[in-house]
Amino acid sequence: MKTIGILAPDSNNNHLSYYQSIVDTYSSYRIMVFTNTWIRENLVIAEHSQVRFILKYENETFRNYFKSIQSEIKKLDLLICEELYTAFIPFLLLVCPIKVKKLFSLHDVNKWLLPPCYLKLKYLYYNILRRRVISNIDGFIVISPNVKKYIIDAGLTQKPVFFIPFNSLNKVVYEKKQDCRKNPLRITIPGSINTLRRDYLFVLNVFEEVLIEGIHNLELVLLGKLINSNDSDLIREKCNSINNAYGQRVRYWEAYVSPEEYDLYLKETDFLMSNNNPIYRHSGYLEIYGLSKETGIGYLMLKYMKPCIIAISNIPMLCTKRQTLTYSSKDELSDLLVQISKGIITAEQFHKAIIEGHTSFMQLINSERAALINYTWDE
Repeated sequence: MKTIGILAPDSNNNHLSYYQSIVDTYSSYRIMVFTNTWIRENLVIAEHSQVRFILKYENETFRNYFKSIQSEIKKLDLLICEELYTAFIPFLLLVCPIKVKKLFSLHDVNKWLLPPCYLKLKYLYYNILRRRVISNIDGFIVISPNVKKYIIDAGLTQKPVFFIPFNSLNKVVYEKKQDCRKNPLRITIPGSINTLRRDYLFVLNVFEEVLIEGIHNLELVLLGKLINSNDSDLIREKCNSINNAYGQRVRYWEAYVSPEEYDLYLKETDFLMSNNNPIYRHSGYLEIYGLSKETGIGYLMLKYMKPCIIAISNIPMLCTKRQTLTYSSKDELSDLLVQISKGIITAEQFHKAIIEGHTSFMQLINSERAALINYTWDE
């Protein structure tokens, strides 16, 4: 039996569903997970799975940790590495030289495969380190078919590219509200409230205008922790101002939202909403959502079987376009909200498209998993 390693010591806890998806993909194999305590406690392991964890503890250096796991990595048939955010030098010195087939996860494609040529020494230094890492990797894994297509169409690498879904979609959730007259229609924006990535003030201003017009059967849920930033006080003040004037119409969190509460709100929402800025700029590089970077909203649309309101500038994930409502201006978004409130647009109208999209996407996932398993067996 082949043994698969998952190296995620610098783990992003927000990527838990991705790690779960990798484990599910290789559920019939022996799996060794190199990660932290939180990931171990929250991964769901099937009863008869052969999964072993080797933990990196909070105060342990990457150098010491990588050195301690070298002998275990040598036993693997395939090592899947999470994208690096730190620890480049220890990884290059202690993991890359090991003779084992390696696939590298990419969440920010342009940063790794199409970096800008900056003269600043800091950017140049990290670009060189990333290039060194890439030269020691056999192939790549991305989290959506959009991103895979972007890499191949742009000719960014000659190495094999696979996609493992950010969410394995093994448990699809569909819950229909029994009596919408007794409950406000809920529109939910999932994810941490991060103003660098999403435009919340635009949505809140439109939502307030709809309330002023007398539409009071809508609830807006910002399903994530409010991240401190230059605009976080403005968002907090706007939410509180709306709630003071119209009752509890906007919900937001100052602390981390537990997985259980997150799941409950998504089950009970009527429409999802994505307010991502289409371009993400950070530390000298530029990513395009839906092409070089994925948001994760598409997987929530498929998992919870919900339609989604998105800006027309956003690129929906493959198989989800028919369950989207688009807007290009404040007036168009306002009109959508009014139509939803009056029942002219309902979530049930999208049910058939969602079922068909989910079926098509699962076929795509199964095809990709078969290709990945074949690659694992290739000598």
